[in-house]
Amino acid sequence: MSEQHSNVYSAIAAVMGELSQIGVGKTQKNEQQRYMFRGIDAMYNALSPLMSKHRLLALPRVVSKDTVERQTKKGSTLFFTFVRVEYDFVCADQPDSKHTVTVEGEGMDSGDKSTNKAMSAAYKYAVMQTFCIPVEGQSIDSEQETFSDVVPEGEAVYTASGTYMGKSTGKARQGALRGHAGITVPDLVKEDAYCHGYASSIRASISSEAWGDVKQLYQGIEPDKLDNVWALFTDAEKKQIEGALE
Repeated sequence: MSEQHSNVYSAIAAVMGELSQIGVGKTQKNEQQRYMFRGIDAMYNALSPLMSKHRLLALPRVVSKDTVERQTKKGSTLFFTFVRVEYDFVCADQPDSKHTVTVEGEGMDSGDKSTNKAMSAAYKYAVMQTFCIPVEGQSIDSEQETFSDVVPEGEAVYTASGTYMGKSTGKARQGALRGHAGITVPDLVKEDAYCHGYASSIRASISSEAWGDVKQLYQGIEPDKLDNVWALFTDAEKKQIEGALE
């Protein structure tokens, strides 16, 4: 039976309250790497009945999308997609009552699914943070990962196709997201961005269970940068990578 709410925040709080009791556990198991995880389907299964019950809508709107291509050392092509999505949470009983959440997602694929993966990542973290769904263990998007190198103020960032992406935010995060995409910064920062870019992409593939992509990405890292990239991973991530390379 559905319940009516006077505003969107009341509906969000109601969904949050029920989720706090049932949670979204790590019920799926990866047999190859032998660990439990919770995927996008678990989010949908938990949220769909509760959002229907409390008459709460989540309407996506893609604000921007950027896809770049990278060549592996073996000559194959990988597609990296970065999206910024706005989700309007709307109270169905009071359509004028809404709250907008803006998130970013990234995905990598050797075929035509990089956008799908980026959208799934954006939705997953939009609802996790909106409804305060607890995460067991360390998230791959943990704020513990920081970037100490600073991109010179005013420098532009370009995609591989030459598309202008605007001025730097001051951190090497933009460079990390775009890997080899012509970042106009000193060589030291370029190398740091290269390493963080590969680490970020590999983490995204681990999250989406794309083990073939994990292997392909890792094998595409330049030999003289392998140690630096490897040092960026946690022990748990290293075990997952080793499993993908077997």
